[in-house]
Order: sequence, then structure tokens, then C-alpha cells
Amino acid sequence: MRIGSTMNKNNKVQSTKHKVQPMLSFIRPFMLLGCQMFFLAYFPLSLQADQRSIFGQRSTPAQDIDQARLLEEMGQLERAAAQYEMVLRKSPLNAPALNALPRLYINLQQYDKAIGLLGNQIERSPRSIVFRRSLADVFLRAGRLDKAREQCAALIEIYPKDESVIRLIAALYITYAHYQEAVQAYVEGRRTIGNPGVFALPLADIYTTLVDVPNATAEYARWLTIQPRQFPVVDDRIDQLTGLMDPKLMEKALRGTTSEHADNKDVHKLFGNFYLRHNQPVEALEQYRKADRLDGSRGVYLLEFASWAMRETHHEEAISAYKDLMDTASAQSIKSQASVGLAEAYRFLGRRDEAMTAYQQTLSQYPRTAQSEEAMFHIAELHLTYLHDPSKALIAFRTLLAAAPGSSFRAETMFRIADCHLSRGSIRD
Repeated sequence: MRIGSTMNKNNKVQSTKHKVQPMLSFIRPFMLLGCQMFFLAYFPLSLQADQRSIFGQRSTPAQDIDQARLLEEMGQLERAAAQYEMVLRKSPLNAPALNALPRLYINLQQYDKAIGLLGNQIERSPRSIVFRRSLADVFLRAGRLDKAREQCAALIEIYPKDESVIRLIAALYITYAHYQEAVQAYVEGRRTIGNPGVFALPLADIYTTLVDVPNATAEYARWLTIQPRQFPVVDDRIDQLTGLMDPKLMEKALRGTTSEHADNKDVHKLFGNFYLRHNQPVEALEQYRKADRLDGSRGVYLLEFASWAMRETHHEEAISAYKDLMDTASAQSIKSQASVGLAEAYRFLGRRDEAMTAYQQTLSQYPRTAQSEEAMFHIAELHLTYLHDPSKALIAFRTLLAAAPGSSFRAETMFRIADCHLSRGSIRD
């Protein structure tokens, strides 16, 4: 019995060992990592300075960097900085340490240390954009604008025509709200590069921040001449900027831009849109006429003005634009739209005889077009509602259905035919 009992106990011990050993092999790395973190967190760095790890072996630079990063992740910034400093004492050109230390010094607000370290790197690499930009950043954080200017000036002297360097410097100034310095960087860079349109949009944004209306407007207009497809963006920016001040200031600024860019159609359109938004349709039409002439009198700009004027109930000015279009050598598609637009404007003003004439002119001069279908429908409408002649109206409505069975006016025409029958007393029809 005793022998059997002893054997059972031995079997249980062996079974327990088999179960525990895999568990120990699994948790051993975590135990070692915990010991390392404990060592880093609670033992003086002087114990690590002899280049020996916690296992009594000589540490490599990579291991030292890993320990520094671990300290940084743990929030031990001062200890991490000291660890990186130790790495640099052993290897003065260690890139990870050189990259990490300025960041740590800034977080610790140890600006003098960051300045000294970056200054040493600039002595080794005087053309380095990264080091000089970083040093300028530290100076700005430390409130030493004059020293930051020196570093930025040095960069521009080294790379006088590099747009990316100038943008980098201006962006740095903007970060710390030194807007005038940013403006100066862009303006002087533009002069050096010799391109009057470069940096137009960022300059416009800065001037907008400063609520400098004349300069912001000038730069937006300058950008528009370079990027005409961005007209909607510029138009919206001008509208937003106008909302910040007396519109008279914007009017004056836009007048200045049209003088500077007198041969640019989009700048005149920009000015015209300003007038349309501020209920000055006569002045707006003048600017659109200039834009249309610069566009070869194709009528596109005048038609756009007339459509906007109709939406804003500036019917008289729309009529003037439509008549201009009828008298120019614009394309038939433009003229047909102008013809039916003119009739519509007359109809809105209650000038029904003139509307009837204009619709009939559209029908005769531009047959088999979408505009002729619209004209036929409104001619029939005028016969029914204005001239009170349901018989003629009925003929006109039926003619429309016969000529254009797939017309967009088909459904409405069917209802109006029923109205004609009611007016004639033909309820059965």
C-alpha cells in the first residue's frame, strides 16, 4: 500500500511539472521585460552608464536606443533624454538620438539644450533644411524671433529660388501667428523667383486672416488669372470676405483689380457677381459686357448674367442682356436661349404683347429646338389666359403635341387642353 501510494504521488508531481513548464516558458519573457522596466524606472542611470545591461552583458547602441524609447513611452522624459545623451556620448552621430533629443528637450522646455544640440548639427551640415528649420522652430517657441529670422534668412540665402523652402518658412511663421514675417517671406520669395503669380493663394489666405481687404482681393484675383477653373472658389472667398466689412471697401478693392487685370474676363465677371449680390444690376451688366467682349463676344457671359438677373428679379437688366445677345454674332444655340429668355422676361413684367411677339419670333427662327417647344406652349397659354381665345389655344396645344410628342411640356399640355375644352363648354371633350 505504501509503495502504491508513493508511486501515485510521484505521478502527480510529474504531471504537475509537465503542466507548469509550458506556462513558465510562456511567461518568462514577460517577467524579464518587467524586471527591465523596473530596473529602468527605479535604479539610477549611473548604474547603466558602464555599458552593461541587466544581464551583465555589454549593451549595444541599438539596445540603448530601445531603452530610451521605452522610458519615453513610460512618460519618463527626463530619464529618456539622459539615456539618449548617453548614446550620443558613445556615438556622437547616432541618428535616432539626434532626431529624438530635440523633441524631448522641447517637451521638457529645455530650449537652450535643444538650441545647442541643433547648432552643433548645423555646424556639421550647414545646408540642412531640417536642422535649420528645427532650430528656427525652437527659437520661436522660446520667444526669440530675431534668432528665428536669422535661421530663416540663412535658409533663403542657401535656397533663394526653392518654392518649397519659402513655403516651409512661411508656414513656420504662421504656426506662431507671425503673419507679417510670413507675408515678407512670400513677397520677397516671389520677387527673387521672378514669378508674380507664385504664392498668390497662401498670401490671399494670410491677408484674409489679417482682414486686409485690398491685398487679399488682389491676391485672389492674381490666383484667378493663373487658375481660371478655380473661379467658384475665388468667388466664394470674395463673398465671405465681403461679409466681414463694409461692401464699399470690397467694391474699391475689386475696382483696383479690374484696373490691374483689365484684359482678364474672369476678373470682370468676379466684379459683376459682387454687384449682383449687392443689388446693383446695372453695374453688374457693365462688367459682364466687358467679360463677354474679352471672350470674343460669344454671348456666354451675357447669357449667364441674364439668367442670374432673372433669378434675382432684375428683369429690365435681363432684357438688355438678351437684346444684346440677339444683336451679336453669337451661336444659334445662344440666340435661341436669349430669344425665349426675352419673352419670359416680358411675361414676368406683364408685357404680354411683347412676350407673344418674342415667343413667335423664337418659334419661327429656331424651329425644332427645346426653346421652340417652350415658345409653342407659352403662345398657347397666352391665347388661353390673356387673349381668352380657347379655340386658338387648343390648336396651339395640339400642334405642340403633334410636333413634339416627347416634349417635356406634354403632361402640362394635356391638362391645358382640358382647360380649353372647359372654357369652350365642351365638357364631354
